[in-house]
Amino acid sequence: MSDQIVFNNLIPNIFSHITPTGTHPSVGYDYDPNPPHIAEVQALLDSTLPNKTDQETLLRAFAECLKDVPKKELVVLLGTGGNGKSTLLSPLMYALGPNLKIVPFNSVIDTPHKCVILAEAESDAVIKSISTRTIMTCNKLPEIDPNIDTIIINFPVTFGSSSIPPELYCDFGYHDRMQRWQSSFMHILLNKIEN
Repeated sequence: MSDQIVFNNLIPNIFSHITPTGTHPSVGYDYDPNPPHIAEVQALLDSTLPNKTDQETLLRAFAECLKDVPKKELVVLLGTGGNGKSTLLSPLMYALGPNLKIVPFNSVIDTPHKCVILAEAESDAVIKSISTRTIMTCNKLPEIDPNIDTIIINFPVTFGSSSIPPELYCDFGYHDRMQRWQSSFMHILLNKIEN
């Protein structure tokens, strides 16, 4: 099975080929080879996760969700509350649409979805197994089975002097902005898969 992501207007193979059929549900929007909001998405990334190495790790981890059979890894966004972990998950959720599933932390994760997002873990949580690319946010690292491949991305503390511009917070036209950013965020992720 080839690595594909399905758009309303075409199905580009994520390795720069276009194929005539798709096996996954459409993301729900058209593919745009020249998306207009790259700079805005990059501003969110830069303000939330200013370390370029961490940013690259995050984007490559998110891009893995585009594959038909993503690496079975746990991606942990770790840091104190209010520092943008969930804010950076939102563009991924909007970009992947029905190819992503959000599940409660204590769920059995056995799903055909390309990616699963776990609800925030409690401090005494234990992760024993995963069945697909799994992303979670947490304030304190839970106990993780040592046999699970894990990527941990530490978010900087931003309490009191957040570097995230107020216009990027959820309260200011959040849903509309995430919909506008879908193709731009997807474009960034597609480039991470190809490079």
